[in-house]
Amino acid sequence: KIIDSFIYVKGPKAGSFDVEYQNQVKGRLDNKGIMIISDSRSYIDNEIKINTHNIPISMSLNDTEKKVTPYYRSGSLVRFSTDLYHNYSFNLVDSNNQFLPIGTKIKLNSEDEYYVGYEGRVFVFENQFKPLLDGHAFYEGKKCKFNLNKKNDNHLVELGIIKCA
Repeated sequence: KIIDSFIYVKGPKAGSFDVEYQNQVKGRLDNKGIMIISDSRSYIDNEIKINTHNIPISMSLNDTEKKVTPYYRSGSLVRFSTDLYHNYSFNLVDSNNQFLPIGTKIKLNSEDEYYVGYEGRVFVFENQFKPLLDGHAFYEGKKCKFNLNKKNDNHLVELGIIKCA
């Protein structure tokens, strides 16, 4: 039942996200990414937030909070848009099967830069699926090349150990 005004919240379809209204958890988005707040107040700012604690690693919210001011006996639409990323992780080793040093700079397709972590670990995120990436690593005055061949466009793929020669 709508007493004063309402807010139609539209967000990501993937997962269940808590929606906060005036800093109080009001409910969750349904499987279509929709929720209606039926007891909002007209002619004043109503603050709507998406709780980011359970967002998947492959998703990024462009906004997490918005304010709307609906008229009396009317509604407002609040839309939270998302970007999906394709994430890849792998361990990078040199020609002697030794992990590349921490902090080694990686370039993929001569554009994007990433860095090596512990045990040669590299985490790559892209907003478009690219099945083949050419990479270069620069460390200790050396340069080596490697290729990433991804067979599927799942949003989180473990590629295992990749040799850089």
